[in-house]
Amino acid sequence: MIPFGEYLPDQADLDNPGVVTAKNVLPYARGFGPVPALSAYSSALTARGQGAFSCEDKAGTAYNFAGDATKLYSLALDGTWSNVTTRPGGMPPTARTVTRKLSPSGVPILQI
Repeated sequence: MIPFGEYLPDQADLDNPGVVTAKNVLPYARGFGPVPALSAYSSALTARGQGAFSCEDKAGTAYNFAGDATKLYSLALDGTWSNVTTRPGGMPPTARTVTRKLSPSGVPILQI
């Protein structure tokens, strides 16, 4: 840990007793420390990801979704992706319309 002054980015740069820019560090009680190394959070999708989003239901349960060119996936608690595409053969390769709706239980869902 390297001791620096207080993080004061809203103060003038000239004669500022603190730190103006702090990149790739976390604040500690007495200064700043390094950001931990990256680690895998989940398994990989079966193809190149095209987009992802997270949402939450009324009870506060989080849901993570991602899609590739033909499938929509949901992230399970164990870090694996499950194919939740409802159309046989996946989504069509042509232009798609995606609308956001709520299920009867209030969980956001996609209609493709």
